[in-house]
Amino acid sequence: MKNGLGWHTPAIRSDKPQAIREAMDSLSHTLGLRISNIKLSGVYTHKFRGVPDHPEVSFRTYYTALYQAGSINQLPGKGVEYYWIQTDKALPLLHFEFMKQQIRPILRDREKVWGGTFLITWEKNQFKNSEIIENVYQLGGS
Repeated sequence: MKNGLGWHTPAIRSDKPQAIREAMDSLSHTLGLRISNIKLSGVYTHKFRGVPDHPEVSFRTYYTALYQAGSINQLPGKGVEYYWIQTDKALPLLHFEFMKQQIRPILRDREKVWGGTFLITWEKNQFKNSEIIENVYQLGGS
């Protein structure tokens, strides 16, 4: 997806009483897609600096799935555009370096689950930088 900051992966917020599969199905259906074989592929933690109202650690999960059918719907009035991009072309487009660092091992080996910890620094309500404070490592899978 592309918004005012640049390219990102679509996100699901935990603001609805939905199970993981329900949330993934809801997101994919909203976008006009049907997916199957949803697999957990990454669990990363984000620590924050410069965000006074966010002292807690945030867990970011990544999933892979198989495309079954459908065409992408653009959602009016959201300030976001959605595109289907080949995996070999998607990584360089991502706006945040930490996203690239998190997704790269997933694209390399989808049979494993990856993890790591990143410090995300904001200054005056603007993203400043990120740094790895726990190297990306294999959490599970074969």
